[in-house]
Amino acid sequence: MKPVFGISAQGRNELIAHRQGRRITRNQAIKAKCYECTGGYADGKGDCGIADCPLYNFMAYREGVDKIAFNPVAPQKTTPASKTEVVMGGTMR
Repeated sequence: MKPVFGISAQGRNELIAHRQGRRITRNQAIKAKCYECTGGYADGKGDCGIADCPLYNFMAYREGVDKIAFNPVAPQKTTPASKTEVVMGGTMR
């Protein structure tokens, strides 16, 4: 097990738990990865600025108002506009 480094911040305890082999949630895993990626927030708690990262929108210290929380929404049922259905080739049935 690697030693845990960095300051006390969101993700530190989650990273410790993961490295000890305990189960963590998806949100805890995201926080742990951000903590690890930033070097334990060695330069302070703040936005990493890596907008290309797939986890960037979920970062604990991200600046800006467009931060999105992980809140999956159940897919909505769609109903056809009419009972006529277009099949391959453009024919109607």
